[in-house]
Amino acid sequence: MQFGNRTFFISENVSDHYARRFAREISLRSGKTTADPGVHADYIIYDAEKDIAELEELDHSAVKITVNEMVSIIDSAQLPDNDGFCVIGSVLVKWIPEESDRNTLRIPNGVTRIKGDAFQPVFSCQEAVFKKKRNGIIRIQFPKTLRVIEPDAFKGFESLESVQFQEGLQELGGFRGCVHLDNVAIPKSCTKISDHAFEGGRFLSQILWNENVTEIGRNAFKGTWLMAFTSWDSLKTIGEEAFAGCDLLSEVNLSGTEIECGKYCFKGSAVQKLTVSAGSCVLKNCCFSACTKLRQIEIEKGRVTITSTTFPVETVSSRLKAIKQGTCPDAERDMWTDMMRTYKKRFMNRLPVDDYIKYAPMCAEIMGIKDFRIDRQELVQREALYRISWLIRNLGLNPNVRKYYREGKLYYSYMTAGGFMGSIDTINYNPRYAEIVKKAEETYGIKVYHAIEGQGMFGPELVLLCIESLYSDWPYSRPDSSWMMAYVHNIELDEGEFGDVELDSYQGALYRVG
Repeated sequence: MQFGNRTFFISENVSDHYARRFAREISLRSGKTTADPGVHADYIIYDAEKDIAELEELDHSAVKITVNEMVSIIDSAQLPDNDGFCVIGSVLVKWIPEESDRNTLRIPNGVTRIKGDAFQPVFSCQEAVFKKKRNGIIRIQFPKTLRVIEPDAFKGFESLESVQFQEGLQELGGFRGCVHLDNVAIPKSCTKISDHAFEGGRFLSQILWNENVTEIGRNAFKGTWLMAFTSWDSLKTIGEEAFAGCDLLSEVNLSGTEIECGKYCFKGSAVQKLTVSAGSCVLKNCCFSACTKLRQIEIEKGRVTITSTTFPVETVSSRLKAIKQGTCPDAERDMWTDMMRTYKKRFMNRLPVDDYIKYAPMCAEIMGIKDFRIDRQELVQREALYRISWLIRNLGLNPNVRKYYREGKLYYSYMTAGGFMGSIDTINYNPRYAEIVKKAEETYGIKVYHAIEGQGMFGPELVLLCIESLYSDWPYSRPDSSWMMAYVHNIELDEGEFGDVELDSYQGALYRVG
């Protein structure tokens, strides 16, 4: 392999992004022994040896870049000096896999930053080579000079088991999808955990934190096996979905002076107990959504700000019960009181029918709503929307049915094009169907929330999914499988009966199968 130094210039008014891209083009373009001087999209390259006249005519200074000229092509996986790394200045911009079978990767001394795409191929045809070499690495050693590991720098190192960080590292990221990392020690110099830092590291169960970290980025530990998390005084921000989907994370302790947890921060994790002892703590929308095991909340001190969607409905119900029974500590009661007064309508709308009946009067009193009465029509509306939402989630009903029902429009499902297309339409599209619904509601005191056109054993029929007149019957008739209670009306005979039907869906429309 032959090496030589060539010098090029790039005009200084070009952004730093393009200057770096230019440097990579010179160093890494496959099969090129020199750069291609000339006009590019956003900058001009000058060869220091051949474009002397042009350089003299520049009325402003230029950035000088000197690089090693590689005669052999990179695709062959032959290496330049410096142990298979392309370093420009002090930035590691590209790794060139070598032919050896070593399992330890040592980042060269003097490197201060590792680029986010440093360990990814330049060309798609190189992916197989890079993947093979990445999967052979089980340890990485970093130099004391390193300051920043950019996001996704080591993405794809699926066999990586151990990393050795040195003091001096300030921003730590880049290990998304490193599934075999099981423990990590954060150096004391580190102040930021970057976005996606250890996302998907499903065996990562232990973090040796340092209390100088001020920020944890988005998705930083999403899907890991961390079992507990306790914050500290200097930590100010935890990004969106930072600890989402952590199946073993059972306990969260938010302490310190001031901390903010982003949207969906602990979404879907196995959190059972939340303790807050921070001076000021903000838990944003859906912070603990889908944390169905969370029942125990302890607010030891400070002001905690939550929204109507911070916690799942199961948690809200358990805490309202504690407030009603007088077992809720004052600090926690203050938190819920602030939330209810700030998000009156949205909070009340979230409560399921059963909880609404139990706790709405107490909540209205806390909110300062006078002369509150539970309205039956509103209860029926809530129950109908609950059942429609269940059909959408579990049977694939078109979500627009819920939207239209909120607007006071009843829709029905039907099959068309010879049964090859599922559709929905307003019940008023067929005056006969609208008349059947009206008569059934008046006769039996029911409320229809969706209808299904079909062909029954005795001719065409209209299946009416409905809410019974007695509230005491609701818990027993709510859908929990493909079988559910309905009123089935035979259109030709103009008569019907109540019974169980089995439903399925196609292209967002429900149809009867049993």
